[in-house]
Amino acid sequence: MDCEVLTKGRNKPCKSSISGIRAISLGVYDPMNRIVTTSAGVVALSTKFGAGTLARFTVKNTTSKYLENATKGADTNGKNIKGTATFNLAIPPDVAEHIAVTKMVDTIMDREWVVFIEYKDGAIVAAGSQNGAECLLVDGDTGATANDLNGYTLTITTDEYDFSRKYALSGAALTDYAAALMA
Repeated sequence: MDCEVLTKGRNKPCKSSISGIRAISLGVYDPMNRIVTTSAGVVALSTKFGAGTLARFTVKNTTSKYLENATKGADTNGKNIKGTATFNLAIPPDVAEHIAVTKMVDTIMDREWVVFIEYKDGAIVAAGSQNGAECLLVDGDTGATANDLNGYTLTITTDEYDFSRKYALSGAALTDYAAALMA
């Protein structure tokens, strides 16, 4: 077995990078219908993500991001990438909204997901597509002052073998993604 080698270097980009995420969409994880990546990224989504199967949450605060940490086993040369996405669900001042958002949070905690992350630079990547993503931590906050969060902060965790950027959507996968978003 041949090991991969570097075939080129890379200069510092001429244009500044655009950081941050615009939205997070959640679709139910199915280990029998995993997303497949190619040298061009994800070119088609699994049929599991048909029309109206992805719940999209816009992210408007500056603290939401997706962070991936890779570790390598020195004895096995195997790598593992843990990812964390954090976002907020605010609750409008209405009792019915308190109940509706809380039910939504319960559902997010009760399932495994594939997380589609829309970057501010226009790229969309799939995280948790191989092993599923879970919401293991939710903080409910009433806030103390008028501009504090009244709602929930959700932390979604992934545990994958590849970085999510290998699963960037391109071609027909972008059309599939747009069609899969709930109204």
